Amino acid sequence: LKEGALSYDFSTDNSFTTSFLKLELPGKYTFSSEEDSIELAYGSTGKLNGVKMKATAKVNATNLELLFNADKLMEFLGKISSSSDNQKLDGLKIGFELKRKAK
Repeated sequence: LKEGALSYDFSTDNSFTTSFLKLELPGKYTFSSEEDSIELAYGSTGKLNGVKMKATAKVNATNLELLFNADKLMEFLGKISSSSDNQKLDGLKIGFELKRKAK
C-alpha cells in the first residue's frame, strides 16, 4: 500500500470510517485497554456484511499502531479490492502505524 491509500477516522461515539482508495467503509469499534486490542465491526450490508476484525492496538498522543492477523487482513483487503489471490499466510502478522491528523 502506498502512503495515504488507507486511513481510519475514529470518533468518540465508537464509530469509525476506513478510507481505502476512494471507498468509505463505516463501522463501530470496541477498544480494550486491558487487552491492548480493538475490534472493528463493519456494516450489515454490502461487501463487508458482518465482517469483524480484531487487532492489537498501541496508542499514544500522536500514533495508533494496529497489528492484524495477516490472513484476516488479506481476506478483508480482498473483499474491498479486486484481488482474488487467497494465498494463506499462517501466523504472519501485518500492521500499520497511523499518525494523528491535526484538526
